[in-house]
Order: sequence, then C-alpha cells, then structure tokens
Amino acid sequence: MPINLRLLHHYRNWKKPEQKKQDAMVKDNNFFRFKDNIISVVQRWELLQAQAQAKDGRLKKSRQQWQQFKTDIRNVILWLDEAEAIQRTQVIVPSDIKQLEVVIRRHREFLLQLDSRKAIVLSINLLSQQFLGQDNKESRNLKEHLLIMNQRWENVTSKTSLWQKKLQMALMQCHDFHQTIKDLLLWLESVEAKIKVCEPVNIHDDKDTLRLKYNKFKEVQTDLERSQPRVTSLKESTDQLLSSTDSSEAKHVREKMIIIDTRLRTLSRQCMLYISKLEVALGIAQRESPLSFSLDLSDSANRGQYRTSTPRYRSRSSNSPLTPTGFSRQLLAIRTEIVKEHAEARAEAETTESPLEGAVAVRRRRPAAFLVRVCRTALPLQILLLLLLGIACLVPMSEEDFMCELRNNFQRSLDPMLTYLDGPPPV
Repeated sequence: MPINLRLLHHYRNWKKPEQKKQDAMVKDNNFFRFKDNIISVVQRWELLQAQAQAKDGRLKKSRQQWQQFKTDIRNVILWLDEAEAIQRTQVIVPSDIKQLEVVIRRHREFLLQLDSRKAIVLSINLLSQQFLGQDNKESRNLKEHLLIMNQRWENVTSKTSLWQKKLQMALMQCHDFHQTIKDLLLWLESVEAKIKVCEPVNIHDDKDTLRLKYNKFKEVQTDLERSQPRVTSLKESTDQLLSSTDSSEAKHVREKMIIIDTRLRTLSRQCMLYISKLEVALGIAQRESPLSFSLDLSDSANRGQYRTSTPRYRSRSSNSPLTPTGFSRQLLAIRTEIVKEHAEARAEAETTESPLEGAVAVRRRRPAAFLVRVCRTALPLQILLLLLLGIACLVPMSEEDFMCELRNNFQRSLDPMLTYLDGPPPV
C-alpha cells in the first residue's frame, strides 16, 4: 500500500513534456503581459509628472505676472500723483525767452516720462482682461483702481497737449525769440566777414601776419563755442514745439534755426582747420596740441552740439590704469599721435592753400598708407609662393609621366594614330 501511494504521488507530480512546454508558454505570456502593463503605467506616470510640472510652471508664471500687474498699477498711480502736482503749477506761460526755454525744457522731460509710461498703461489694460475676470474682493478693488487710473491718465494727457499748444503760441508770439533769431543771423554774417578778411591763409607770410590771423581765428572760435549752447537750446525748443504744427510761420522759423545751426557748425569747423594750419606754421602745435580744443561732431551733429575735449588722448588714458608702465605707454602713444598729426598738417600746409582741400588730401592719404602697410605685410608671402612655383618648374620632366602629351603633339595631330594599337612606330 505505501508503494501504491508513492506511485500515485509520483504520477501526480509527473507531467508530460508537452504539458511542461504549455505551462512555460503561459508563464512567458503572463510575464510579457505584466511587462507591458508596467511600461504603460510608467509612461502614464511620466506624462502626468510632465503635465504637473508644466502646470506648476504656468501657475508660477501667472503669479509673477499677477504681482507685476499690481506693481505696475501702483507705480502708475504714484507717477500720476507727481504728474498732477506738476500740472497744477503750469498756470501762466512766461513771456521772457530764457524763462520760456526753461519751461520748454521741463515740458520736454515731462513728455519723455509720459511716453515711457504709455506702454506700461497699455499692457495693464491688456492684461486686465486676463487677471480681473474673477469675482472676488481683490479683483473688484483692482478694477476700481484701474478705472480711476485710466480716467486720471486721460486727464493728464489732455492737459499735456493743451499746455504744449500754449507753449507753441507763446513761443511764436515771443518778440525776444524772433529778435534772437535775427541777431544770430546777423552775428553769423559778421563772423563770416571776419573769416573772409583773414583769408587766404598763406603759411609763407611773415610771422607777425600769421600770428595776427591766428589770434583772430582764436577769438572767432571762442565766440562760436560760447554761442553754441544758446543755439542748441533754441533749436531744441523749436524742434520740440513747432515740429507738429503745419503753419507756414512755424516752418519758416524751423528753417531759420536749421540754417543757423548748420552755419555755426560749418564756421566752427573752418576755424579749427585754419587754427591747426597756423599752429603748424608758427610752431605752436608742439606746445599746445595736448591741451587744444577740438570739436566733437560725431554724437552731436544731429542736435547741433559741440563739446571741447582733448582729441584722442583723454579717452585712451582714462581707461588705462595709472601704473608707471601704463603711464609711459600712454605718453609714448600720445607723442606718436602728435607727431603723426603734425606731419599730416605740415604736408597739408605745404601742398594746399584751402583748409577744406587739405582735409580732403589728408583723408585720401590715410587709405594710401593703409594700402602700403597691407602690401608690406603680403610681400613676404608672395615671394614665398613665387619661390615654390620656381622650384616646381625646376623638377625634371620624365617621358613616362607625359607619354600621351609627347605622342599627341601638333606634329602628329594629322596622322591616323587610332590605327596603331601601341602608338605610332618610332621615326
């Protein structure tokens, strides 16, 4: 009996190979099914995590925009308080030209502030549709503040336009303003007459004559530089107030100011050229060139402004550290530039009589010097390339390398060479 039980137990545990294979396949299918489920769960988890991170980023950005929105409203309201305080003082337009220029300058600064806040107010009104759509206490308070802010903004802009019209009328009706323009035109004519009296500038004249002309040009240049801020202020006032008007009188005034500003800059440039020419002829440039004044026309040509500064030496020396080595290098650079400028001015004085023609000659001479430096740098490379080409030409030519060229020459071009398999027979 125990033997039968043992056999029965062995029979139960015993399976056929086919059944074992089926069980293994079932296990594999279950494994792959679980694996696919795990992969899909992980993908869904990653997708949900990415969506949550994107939502957190949007919420953070929205909170930042909300805080910036409230800050912008508060800043605009504070500026409106200042603007209304300024406009309460704008009651009477002064009749004096100097006081009127001061008021116009303040009005120009106020317009710049108004233009800088205009974009902020526009963005606030655009974002209000997004942020103030909710019905809560904070949103209702902000809606009220925004409505009041827009009303105050409209009042400020309307008062600004009215004040600008008053300033336009006051400027056009100001007798001192028109008289100043006439005086400036007459003064410029007298300056041109003084310059023509000293012309032509011949460096071969005696030293006393050259010294007299030099002092005269210096005096004229000083007067021009002294009058430049006045002309600049008047031109800025006319450009600010009269540019938006279409009246013929306003256009005529603007044209006069453009003529005055252009003539003043031209005369200043001409005087500086004459002064530099006479300094070279009198030998004054070596002593006065580091401290001489030069007109800076690069940044202020559109505004008609000039400023006096040491030409190129101040900008270079101000940026370098004040060490003994750096200071000696600065002195060497300044001395080199001074020598170059004096050489150019001396060549200009010897070759031309007109200062404008001399300036053109100097400008033409600088590209020529640049080309000379380029050729001097490229000359060794050109010599090296020619040397390599000559060495390549000296290599002996072997007949095996150029067999086809030696056979297919002009002498045998008419022979039926295609009939020979190995070429023509030797002659």
